Amino acid sequence: MTELGYPSAKAKHVSNAVPDVHLQAESRYPDENRPRSPVNTPRRGTLTRPHKMLREVVESKFLLRHIQKLSPVHHTYGLEVFHSVVNNFAPKSTHIYYPAMVARLSIVGQHFNENGKPHQATTLDGQLCWRVSYPKGKKGKTVVVKLNITAVTYYIDNMRQPLMERRRLFPSYQEAVREANKFLGYKPPAVTSFLPKVDKRTLILQRRSRFANVQNNGALDNTVIFDISFCLDI
Repeated sequence: MTELGYPSAKAKHVSNAVPDVHLQAESRYPDENRPRSPVNTPRRGTLTRPHKMLREVVESKFLLRHIQKLSPVHHTYGLEVFHSVVNNFAPKSTHIYYPAMVARLSIVGQHFNENGKPHQATTLDGQLCWRVSYPKGKKGKTVVVKLNITAVTYYIDNMRQPLMERRRLFPSYQEAVREANKFLGYKPPAVTSFLPKVDKRTLILQRRSRFANVQNNGALDNTVIFDISFCLDI
């Protein structure tokens, strides 16, 4: 019998240890202090409803699959916080062009460096600030929680002076764009640039509304196609 993977074998070991079942096939987690029992010998409590409910939780495929995706060495809390800041400045539901995205990500980096690790607030005398909390998990027990400072935005003042200086050097938007393109370097092409080119006039003539009155032979009833060449922007 092949040895199970780490999450599956550990879950199997936990669910079997509750009713005092020790399988010899699970060589990853041997128990030398307890007597071995045959593999197919059921123990007391293995067929009870509480044990079945326990196995449904411990040996859940969703739980074992998520455990395998956890980072075994590094903590990912800071990475998740950074992604949250990126989503606030550049929502996924909004299309943002590449130059604007670069600018937003630059602001995200500065905002995260200043506020990614919140600092505890202090009084004028230098004493740390705390607040009293009554968490539900403590069942009424009173605890104290750190009182962190609010998010700082003084880095905006540091960016304002170079912005005004650039506005003075390049008074028009076109000049500012040409100068910015020198520093952006490579810009990815648009997604639609890889699609085949289609004549705009052909698309307009082929357009049909789903509310059009269609006869049995498939032709349009009382529909006149005007000469729209004068309004085409090709």
